[in-house]
Amino acid sequence: LSVEDLELMPPQGHLVTPPPGSITNQDLGYVDVNWIDLGGAGVDSNTIDKTDVNITSVAITEVEYIDHNTWRYHYSGALDEGVVEVILLANHVADTAGNWNAETTYDFSYYVACPQADIASEEGVGVMDCRIDFYDLAVVTTHWLESCSDPNWCENSDFDASGTVDFADFAVLADEWKMNTTPEAASGFSVSSNQEQRMIIHIKKAL
Repeated sequence: LSVEDLELMPPQGHLVTPPPGSITNQDLGYVDVNWIDLGGAGVDSNTIDKTDVNITSVAITEVEYIDHNTWRYHYSGALDEGVVEVILLANHVADTAGNWNAETTYDFSYYVACPQADIASEEGVGVMDCRIDFYDLAVVTTHWLESCSDPNWCENSDFDASGTVDFADFAVLADEWKMNTTPEAASGFSVSSNQEQRMIIHIKKAL
């Protein structure tokens, strides 16, 4: 690309938290969006405000700069269960060269009924999928008998917040083992053999 082409490239927004396509049982009260300008002019922070983003069933109330070009959009109200759309509205964020963003839509799923021991998925630790499987077990084994404290609680594997990942926490996971509260479960969803194999590899790496 020529310098002229780069200067015409608009800024782009990317949903960071919750991760796009993820499933969560936490209504955080905010979403994090990373704004970047591939043209090199730099994002004009003066154009960033609460009107940039629309989220299903809630209203943006304020914007807070976090770090590394990431802004936190706080909202009021409660998320509706199901698929939540996060729309980065067109022509709301500009770079210092005067180029404005295009509309981009992301989504994640919010289900209150995700099991307590759902703390990991194929996407990583902290990304819930409303299933209890080897990914969650791997986190527990990684922190086995470690001392934990607020707010991390050993990546949330200290389920009872006792300060140690121990048999009480393992009992929670065992009680919910193979529990699946996703909408797909009602339609006969099951973990494929390939997924099972990837889970086994993941836990072997953690041990």
